[in-house]
This record gives sequence, C-alpha cells and structure tokens, in this order.
Amino acid sequence: MLELGHQEQHFHEALKAEIMRAQPDRVILCGSLMRHLWTALAPEVESGVLQGKWFSNTDELLDELPSWLKNDDVVLLKGSNSTGLHKIILKWEKMQRELTSA
Repeated sequence: MLELGHQEQHFHEALKAEIMRAQPDRVILCGSLMRHLWTALAPEVESGVLQGKWFSNTDELLDELPSWLKNDDVVLLKGSNSTGLHKIILKWEKMQRELTSA
C-alpha cells in the first residue's frame, strides 16, 4: 500500500474493521505505515480483546517470529515487496522444514 499517496494513513487505519470482523487470535504488524493500524487497534489490544505486536521492520519481526507462530495456525501475510516481508516467508519455510525433519 506504499503507492496510495496522501490517503495511505487512512487506508491502513481502515483495515481495522476487516481485522476485527475476522476475529483473529493475533495480529502482527510490520513497517511504518502499519503503525497507523496498530494505533487504531490499541483499544482492543489494551482491553485484551486482541493480542499482537507492531514491529518497525522485518528484522525485528524475524527475531520474534517463532514465538508468535504455533502449530496449525492459519496465517494471512499481507504486505508489499518494498517492506521486505518476503524475508518472513523464507524464515517461515525454514521453520517448517526444521519441524518436519525433526
């Protein structure tokens, strides 16, 4: 959503309604624009309705990724290539290979 221009903040904050409708167990957000969504979700996180965390970059998220994922999780990963989220997929695939070979 980096190409959204002057409405980028609004569009990121607007994702809150869809996220809450989906009733996820956890929300993990990454990147400067997702900070807007994280701020919008703050009341739900503070009240315990939603668990999650915002990471400023993919390297920070990669460090904690194993602690956020559990067996049989269903995961939606949304991002643009420019944020580097492809690194998350590579780590996730490696984690899965290690689990199945153990």
